[in-house]
Amino acid sequence: TRILKYWTQSTDVRVELTSTRRVALHRYTFPAWSEQPRIVVDITNDGGQSSTNPVMTIDPTSGRVVG
Repeated sequence: TRILKYWTQSTDVRVELTSTRRVALHRYTFPAWSEQPRIVVDITNDGGQSSTNPVMTIDPTSGRVVG
């Protein structure tokens, strides 16, 4: 497995990505000065092959997204 690391100069966000055939992991590190860091995840962008009512939750303590 290969881990790709990417840093966006315009937003100062560090992105780390890795994947296998069926799973992908993302980690986003926002700068300390970010007041309201946000990401947008389109969990239905698969050509309509998945559920039409997707569910995802965010742990308020860790910020971990599950779904």
